[in-house]
Amino acid sequence: MGTGCHCRSRNKLVDIGPVKVGLLSDTHGAYDPVAAECLRGVQLVLHAGDVGNHGGHEGVLQLYAKGTCAAILAVAGNVDDKLDAGGHQMLPDHRLVTIAGWKILLTHVVAPGPQAKVDTSAARLLQLHQPDIVVFGHSHKATSWCEGGVHYINPGSAGPARFKLPRSVATLLLPSKNPIATKCMISEGSKLSNDTSACSSGQVHTGLGCTVMHVAGKHSEEHQPQVHFHFLGNKCPRRS
Repeated sequence: MGTGCHCRSRNKLVDIGPVKVGLLSDTHGAYDPVAAECLRGVQLVLHAGDVGNHGGHEGVLQLYAKGTCAAILAVAGNVDDKLDAGGHQMLPDHRLVTIAGWKILLTHVVAPGPQAKVDTSAARLLQLHQPDIVVFGHSHKATSWCEGGVHYINPGSAGPARFKLPRSVATLLLPSKNPIATKCMISEGSKLSNDTSACSSGQVHTGLGCTVMHVAGKHSEEHQPQVHFHFLGNKCPRRS
């Protein structure tokens, strides 16, 4: 059974296996091919903000889309502050994405770690959307914890090294949350698979909408999300 993620054909469910998602944050205008290589093979990349460095966000996203051969959905961070109307569409302040039945909230600022106070805006989003998983950035510190039935993940920073913290990205393996067909909200009209068309086109998506079907068995601990951190060298990549 392959891991390609395909849209539903009429009157038919497609068994796609687990969905592998790349997690990226705080690139600060820099593209690192080593980080992109760590995310090769994922079916979607989620970027948790501070994409650019007071501009340049679009170039960074295009390079990562080509380098990972995957579509990218991103949100704005505090240094993504020179956005026109198109920029705000590409980098909203948050996104809610459902993948294999798991509701994922993507936003930039949440909390520096477990037991820390959650940002006021993030707390409102959590209350409103009730996500299963929250992907965020800002602190540049790779961390993951579960609290109140929610899995919080910060992939760390893939940009220039700061605060004496290691640079990193993460991958998230998502089995089907439900024992029957579930929805995977991706870009409208697209198919996410292991083909390499994204390598040449650089798919940077602004919207959601493709229904992907998944068939899985009964729940167990093995059918929980699994996050893996990939630590990079501290050499500062060049800004794009």
